[in-house]
Amino acid sequence: QNKNITPIIVAFFTLAINYGTRGSFGLFLKPLEGEFETSRAVISSILSITMLTYSALAFFTGYLIDRFGPKVVLLIGGLLAATSFMVSSAATSLLQITLSFGIIFGAATCFLSQITAVSLLVKLPSGGNTLALGLVGSGPAIGSLFLSPSIAALIVSIGWRSTMKVIGWSFLIY
Repeated sequence: QNKNITPIIVAFFTLAINYGTRGSFGLFLKPLEGEFETSRAVISSILSITMLTYSALAFFTGYLIDRFGPKVVLLIGGLLAATSFMVSSAATSLLQITLSFGIIFGAATCFLSQITAVSLLVKLPSGGNTLALGLVGSGPAIGSLFLSPSIAALIVSIGWRSTMKVIGWSFLIY
């Protein structure tokens, strides 16, 4: 029984952290706008690049899971996410944030998406799969519910760069 709960917990927290942090990008708009003296539209386009990267890599993510397993893909995704936030925290230009958050985090968020999370649940014994899927499916909402206000408070208290470092370390620790 304990063996069955581990993939559910991992999948839930993977989606909560991934979507909670990605959904909080809007909180960085104003600080980035001031830091790099550009418009919110330009900064918002970084998230569009993140989503384009995510979309472009979805098929490849499935391939990697089939070839190496979901644990390896989760590990790569976590390392990419941590790298993305650490590089973004030290960025001196908008191009660096576009590459680190738009491309690197776009790949990370795909590797840490439902594609990988659901693949963890496939081998669970039948009878509990839909319950597990329902629980795991609530991860993105729960992550956003708790991470958005936490990230907002961090930005106010320690600044956007330090907040990105905290998020990066969170991905490494998880």
